[in-house]
Amino acid sequence: MPLSGSIPEFASYGEVYRLNIPVNTPTNGWTVTNLTSSGYAVNNAANYAQGSFSRIAYYMELSGSTNNTNFPNGWVWVSFDAAGVTNRADRIGCVGRGGFCTDGHA
Repeated sequence: MPLSGSIPEFASYGEVYRLNIPVNTPTNGWTVTNLTSSGYAVNNAANYAQGSFSRIAYYMELSGSTNNTNFPNGWVWVSFDAAGVTNRADRIGCVGRGGFCTDGHA
């Protein structure tokens, strides 16, 4: 993640999950409700004890298309207090319409 110099609070976070979202949608469809079938590239949720964190952050890197200027490169960062949201690291991954999909249940 190239944010260490761009966002002061970045260094105080640990990586819990990393999900590599495909650039091209497979012919059978790929939606938020079935992300667990693709698996996480990184899953460190078990390394974080319940209640051991006070903030949650999400980072998404947007890789633009080399042949379409309508899709520029960039990134999105959001962070917030964990209080009132969850105190479990296994509940901060991707969320689909059916609920959390970090534990194999969409």
